[in-house]
Amino acid sequence: MCTLLWACNVCHYCSASAYVLSLQDAMKCCEQKIDDHVTYEQLLHAALEWICTMSDQIATNSATTGDEPTVSLRLQRISELACLLPEGRARVDACVSAGAAVCRDWDRSHGWLSVAAGIDDLQSMWEQLEKDLSEAEKSLRGAVELWNTYKEDWRLLDEWLNDMEKSAKQNVMMADADEIMRVVNSFKVRFACCYCCCCEKTIQC
Repeated sequence: MCTLLWACNVCHYCSASAYVLSLQDAMKCCEQKIDDHVTYEQLLHAALEWICTMSDQIATNSATTGDEPTVSLRLQRISELACLLPEGRARVDACVSAGAAVCRDWDRSHGWLSVAAGIDDLQSMWEQLEKDLSEAEKSLRGAVELWNTYKEDWRLLDEWLNDMEKSAKQNVMMADADEIMRVVNSFKVRFACCYCCCCEKTIQC
């Protein structure tokens, strides 16, 4: 009788121990799911904040108006921002991995859909950031090239004006007034063409 009672007690103890162990495992699983979700939320917030800060910086430095030093300075800043893209890509990838870990813990419930939508939005924002940065860099490089072309055209115009001034001083020594007028009119036409060319470059800039 005592042996049977002892055996029953042992059986109950083992069942209780197994239940406690099972409960502990379930608690650890729940705690891990909570930790995974907290990690995902933190990484998502950090990635979104990084992207928003970069977007503001791009918008601030993307204008192509202003003088040549100003535009060149903006281009330099955009180039510096482009060098930071690997850091942002790493933040996005870390968030995507954390989101995938969270989704594995859930079925296709509201929580799963919410995380999946958050990841999709983050990746869309990243793609838009890359596009905006590329377009800003391309536009600013074009503006700097136009400024360089304009300065070169102006240098050539200045040289041409100096040459024409020297030539005019020599030609005014002629006695024939009609010949002088033909020379003057020739200078006017050539000057007008060159001036219009420079003005066109200025407007484009």
